[in-house]
Amino acid sequence: MKKTAPKLQKPGKNDPLRAYRFSGALRHILSALYGIVLGYALMSGNPVVNYFAIALTVIFLYVVLKTLLGKLLVKITLHCDTPRVYQDTAVKAWATVRNRTPFIYPVSYLTLPEGAAGGADNDPRLFFYLKPFSKQHVALPVSFRHCGRYCLRLEGMRLMSAGGVVSIVRKPPKKALPEVAVLPAPLSLDIRFNSDFSTDSGVATSKTSTEPTDSSYLRQYVPGDDPRFIHWKRSATREDWLIRGFYLDDRSRCTVYLDALQPGGLRRDLRAESDPFSVQSENEAAYTRADALSRAVLGVCRTLLARGCAFTFVYPADDGADNVKYTVAECEDELAFRNIELLAGTMDLADTAALPPEERPADARRVNAPEPVKTEAASVAAANAALLRPGWLKLAAPGDPVVAVTACRDSRDVPGTSSDAFRAEYGFSLQFRSERTSGSEIVIAEVNV
Repeated sequence: MKKTAPKLQKPGKNDPLRAYRFSGALRHILSALYGIVLGYALMSGNPVVNYFAIALTVIFLYVVLKTLLGKLLVKITLHCDTPRVYQDTAVKAWATVRNRTPFIYPVSYLTLPEGAAGGADNDPRLFFYLKPFSKQHVALPVSFRHCGRYCLRLEGMRLMSAGGVVSIVRKPPKKALPEVAVLPAPLSLDIRFNSDFSTDSGVATSKTSTEPTDSSYLRQYVPGDDPRFIHWKRSATREDWLIRGFYLDDRSRCTVYLDALQPGGLRRDLRAESDPFSVQSENEAAYTRADALSRAVLGVCRTLLARGCAFTFVYPADDGADNVKYTVAECEDELAFRNIELLAGTMDLADTAALPPEERPADARRVNAPEPVKTEAASVAAANAALLRPGWLKLAAPGDPVVAVTACRDSRDVPGTSSDAFRAEYGFSLQFRSERTSGSEIVIAEVNV
């Protein structure tokens, strides 16, 4: 059978978009008619024409009054109920429009920035009906693709009468904009030390008891927790799931290092940007790599914390004077993990050129140096030299295991690479290898986008 293209649905009689198009055409027609009648009334002394001119002048004054009152007495404020959201999750935000005038604006709409998820058919215009002396709440279907800090903004607002005579363009509010922190989606990994680690994405590989013991307790399930520790019997009598948490032991500690360095750096605090989507589109690959890096390190931290292992989170940060300073944050419970989750998801990536000269990568120190022969051993040695810097290694306690999460600079085929199913689900792959230095075992997780 011959396939036919689906018919486009025509707008109905009460569709705001159709009324908006009709209003624009009618406004031009009325403006031309007013000019013709007023000019003819001034040139002729016909009383009928004079009455028409007076009536059109009254309408003109009404339009001017309605426009002025609309600009002065129609206020708009933005609200957000979810200051912390995960990637590709709609933000629960809305705009409150207060109409303190006795006029009706039936063809009103708000305009979202380019790149934000608009209404139907990706139309950034959100139409609504504004009644006199009323307060209207308009939902803003906004979502963010990349992690970082943002401010909710609007491109503009337009108020229009049914006949198209009045058209008011309002500037969006700039004061007290609600802030949104976009975090990586939860990820659970299976990592084991003592040269026995795997790269399963949270899939149960061994039988583990879910009964609470002296070193564990029951708590509510949080998305991203390891499903192996769900208490199924007690969860069956509740509407939510219960999962086994662990009391932390001082002897169970490790260090997690996030190699948040990139040539040229990367700014993820975009609250001051009026159009953050265009900034991200210009450097899409860098933002995608940073998202994968944050998601991988938070997956490692979540897994360690679920197993009762407290950890020290170490990351490089720019001190404001174009110098890299290694910062330490302790994590021993869920509350501290929420702070680390916010930090890892919204932190800026420091520039590798800001490192001390002895810690900079070889390619950054020697620009004109001849390129060495690329072998697997040479690639691993170069990656270790660029990652295992003394600046952050001295912050790890001697003897404690270390997990270092970094971005893969090449596509080496090494053992411990995550499966194709993992890459298809999460959008990146992980390459694990184990090293030993300064008496500590280091599990290196390389993120390859």
